[in-house]
Amino acid sequence: MKNTILGGGGGGYWPMIQRGINPLECWYPLGPAQADTYVGGIALAANRHYAISFAVPCDCNLDGVMLYVTAAVATSKARMGIYATGGFDNAYPTSLLLDCGEVNTNAVGVQTITGLTLPLYMGVLYAGTFISSHTPAITLRNYMYQGWAAVNTLGNSLRPMCYATQAYGALPATFSVVGTTFMTSGSYDYPTIFLRFT
Repeated sequence: MKNTILGGGGGGYWPMIQRGINPLECWYPLGPAQADTYVGGIALAANRHYAISFAVPCDCNLDGVMLYVTAAVATSKARMGIYATGGFDNAYPTSLLLDCGEVNTNAVGVQTITGLTLPLYMGVLYAGTFISSHTPAITLRNYMYQGWAAVNTLGNSLRPMCYATQAYGALPATFSVVGTTFMTSGSYDYPTIFLRFT
């Protein structure tokens, strides 16, 4: 995956810029940004299942997931996973593909899970998801939604980020659509995680 640009987003592609010089050192932030503002931190809501859609430019394997804790909370944990979606005509997450596991968010710094095996395929829309037991802060990006991808041919919202209320624990087999909220228009900060591919 070295020297590639990945796409992330519901109904369109946004650049996900390579980090590092070795393929096994390249972590890709999920989600679009009006600039490469993936620094800083934003507090997570407890028991909220966040999802950010993404696509890959070629067939590959998901090898790892990572988040960067910028403000820790004692005893807190986070869980990350990958879901299928309804595709480019319906970006809602659907069925769980891989529960990547749990990391501690009780200390500032990088938290990684590696050694994963999940084949991903070009032309398919996926969702990277994460949920927290408490309210630590993690890396943020800033997104300017201008309405240029407001709806698709089915009339569904194609904003690339959504969340749903979900009790912390093992990720559910099906992403909850009850109370699911697509983030609204305008400029806002949102939390993100990073993926690694081989």
